[in-house]
Amino acid sequence: MENKKNMFIYQILENTLIGDDFLKAALSPFSTEFEIDFLDNNNAYTTEISIYKNNLRTRLSAYLDNILHEDELAHMIEDDNSTCWHRINNEEYLNIIREETRKFGTDLQQKLNKDGVRKKAN
Repeated sequence: MENKKNMFIYQILENTLIGDDFLKAALSPFSTEFEIDFLDNNNAYTTEISIYKNNLRTRLSAYLDNILHEDELAHMIEDDNSTCWHRINNEEYLNIIREETRKFGTDLQQKLNKDGVRKKAN
């Protein structure tokens, strides 16, 4: 039972909450400021990006596990208009994303500076 719930949580996170569009938005400020394509999986910062996604996935998984039942998660996967979606889009959920994104941004900025990555010319 618990394994199925974890599978639903993973599917929701990967396909909706922290999918490619989310990652693109999180990396956008760095892509416009530095001469690196952060969305290229061969860039030098894939480790930092993976750590960010894993930290975010871990915290959001625990959050979803606490507020939703297995049947609610299954319904969310089946129906994009499920009333359960509104339950996760609240201040607590947004704070998790803000905290992890701020930490990631600070860590990535420090690494870029340490590595001497040049900023784009204005």
